[in-house]
Amino acid sequence: MARMVVYEGSDICGELSSMKAAVISYSSAFKAPAGILEKSFGKGGAAQAVSQMKRWISSASFDVVVFAGFGEALSELKDDDLLFWIKDHVDPFSRTSLVVFDDVSSPVLSKVVEKRTDLKF
Repeated sequence: MARMVVYEGSDICGELSSMKAAVISYSSAFKAPAGILEKSFGKGGAAQAVSQMKRWISSASFDVVVFAGFGEALSELKDDDLLFWIKDHVDPFSRTSLVVFDDVSSPVLSKVVEKRTDLKF
């Protein structure tokens, strides 16, 4: 994964339409724009949502994987292994970036997370 971005902007849909993107929506009202692959998971499905995220990032098939509801999924799991997995997969030579809409303040991620209002990759 090239990087993890906490997105603080108001509209990501325009940026996604110009990239090969996929969206994981976990208990979130976020809807992917038409033509973007999306998987939705409800409460209780955090493990499945994270598993999907790992598969998509590891496949390097996408420029960006958006995880709407990441903070909620993370709090449901109460598992630091996910944070270490993300930290281990941040690589400046990788293709896929992970974008989340939540304020992720874990100290494990403090060195790899960027906060951005734009998505100029």
